[in-house]
Amino acid sequence: MVALKWIMDKLRAAGIKVPFLSSSSSSTTTGSCCSKDGTCSMPATGEQSTCKVEQVSKEERVSPQVNFVPIESMEEWEDLVKKSEENGSKIVVDFTASWCGPCKKIAPFYEALSASYDATFIKIDVDELDELAEQAKVSMMPTFAVYQGKNQLEKMSGANEGKLEAMVSTHVAKFK
Repeated sequence: MVALKWIMDKLRAAGIKVPFLSSSSSSTTTGSCCSKDGTCSMPATGEQSTCKVEQVSKEERVSPQVNFVPIESMEEWEDLVKKSEENGSKIVVDFTASWCGPCKKIAPFYEALSASYDATFIKIDVDELDELAEQAKVSMMPTFAVYQGKNQLEKMSGANEGKLEAMVSTHVAKFK
């Protein structure tokens, strides 16, 4: 993963991003990052990704109009977890990747949820913060999880809006 992160950093520095490999047929293509069920698989250690490359700016990943932020370091994550432990607040996490098509598809829905529920909504790019993705045992994207402090209350994978809202509403109160 370290070598992959180094390569991804070099690609980003060159202005290149990595989207999902799409197929025009209706069947799932073996070796594709993303499948029809709305998940993207991370390549195993030592395996090469089959994803194409294109640029994604931070502005494309984070909209200033919504109530969520990206976490870009373990220190930021640990600070957020500490605050959650102190005040009992919930954290809703979107483990995403710039190259993941289903992640991009569900992003507006996730952003809308952040405006409706009383929790801290964050995005974690698995390529930029692979240590946290490994801790959370993320193997495909998008993966969503609800935390209270260090405790992961629930986790789900896939770009299913109904399941995502059901998971969030089970653990987080709506704004009034």
